[in-house]
Amino acid sequence: MGGSVLKHAAVLDIGSSKVVSLCAARVGQDGLAVYGADVRAYEGYCAGKFCNIADLQRAVVESLAASQKECGFKLR
Repeated sequence: MGGSVLKHAAVLDIGSSKVVSLCAARVGQDGLAVYGADVRAYEGYCAGKFCNIADLQRAVVESLAASQKECGFKLR
């Protein structure tokens, strides 16, 4: 496939105190192009539970919206 850009992927990582989202695609055999990325903090995860579900939801929605705006692709 040479230097062609392949299908885009959206990634969401929910950590113990922050949410990371990004939109990326493989380029060629070994490359990766990141078109949009965002990090949002939230109250966190402790004692086996999310401390504040509403805060986690806010962080996820805001992070995905920011990544989508930056990359220019509709994330599904």
